[in-house]
Amino acid sequence: MSVKPKSPSLRIWYQMRVVADERERSSSVPTLLEDMGVRVVYDVLETGDYLLSNRVAVERKTVPDLVASIFDGRLFKQVKVLKQVYEKPILLIEGDLTSVERLTNRPRAIIGALTAIAIGFEMPVLYAGDKRQTAEYIYTIASRLHKRGESRQPITPPKAGRVFDERIRVLITLPGVGPTLAERLLKRFRSLRNVFNASITELMKVKGLSRDKAETIYTFINSRYAEPEKAGRQTRLD
Repeated sequence: MSVKPKSPSLRIWYQMRVVADERERSSSVPTLLEDMGVRVVYDVLETGDYLLSNRVAVERKTVPDLVASIFDGRLFKQVKVLKQVYEKPILLIEGDLTSVERLTNRPRAIIGALTAIAIGFEMPVLYAGDKRQTAEYIYTIASRLHKRGESRQPITPPKAGRVFDERIRVLITLPGVGPTLAERLLKRFRSLRNVFNASITELMKVKGLSRDKAETIYTFINSRYAEPEKAGRQTRLD
């Protein structure tokens, strides 16, 4: 038999809560979450729009903002920072994706960018038709975290200093390397020089590095740069 909390303080402790960025006040998503029984706390988040635990953050993008942020370069910068700061970041696209063709004459570039985020950055990409569905996604994820006790712990938004150092930033540019694997590489080899000089066999000694992934990293580091052709052929970007 479940026990209901009797005091207001216990009710607050048991209640699901999320931290929303101040800029989300103008959207109806926080209100929809509150209608679902979620306690919404506002803060100025330096990255992400909704913090569901200290590990999980959601970056919400409407389709027009998604298109604009891909072409001005913001999206990949945001994704890199999210991967550095949070263990489980999620990109949530809100709106009708078929409208992309009305917003740009390069729709394939949008699909390519989302594929790069899902595969290259290993970040889940969710699709919501409208704000209500966005709230449903956030509620469902928060509910799972709440059942595991995560959202009951104090949620502390990361501040400016809580990002990995520049060496981590360098290593996550390697194919198949995220923040966790980058830290393991640095812990084992102690410096970027040692990582770049490591053999395939040495790389494979790092937890999470299979032979295929080690070979890919080794080839990427040691392959010669081939200068692109300066004239002649034009490459299509769409």
